Amino acid sequence: MSKKLAMLGLALIGGTGLALAWSASATAQSQPAERSRSVPDSFAWKYGPDGRPVKKAKVTSNPDGSTREEVPLGGKCVRVVERGADGTVKRTDQC
Repeated sequence: MSKKLAMLGLALIGGTGLALAWSASATAQSQPAERSRSVPDSFAWKYGPDGRPVKKAKVTSNPDGSTREEVPLGGKCVRVVERGADGTVKRTDQC
C-alpha cells in the first residue's frame, strides 16, 4: 500500500511540475517579441532600422515643398541633403 501512495505522490508532483512549466512557457510567449525604443524628441540620436543609434538631422522645410537636411558627421563636417519640390535630391558634404 505504501508503494501505491509513493507512486501517487510522484504522479501528483510530476503533474504539478508539468502544469507549472506549461504555464511559464505560455506566459513567456504572450510577451511582445520586439520592444520599440521611445526616445524624447530633444534627444540627439534616433535609431536606424538595424537598431544602432544614428545622429538626428536638422530639417528645414520651405513653403514650396523643398527641404534641406543637415546631418552632423563628426567634427566640423556636415552632410547637406537638399530635396526639391519636384523630387530632385542633391547631397553635399561640407567640412
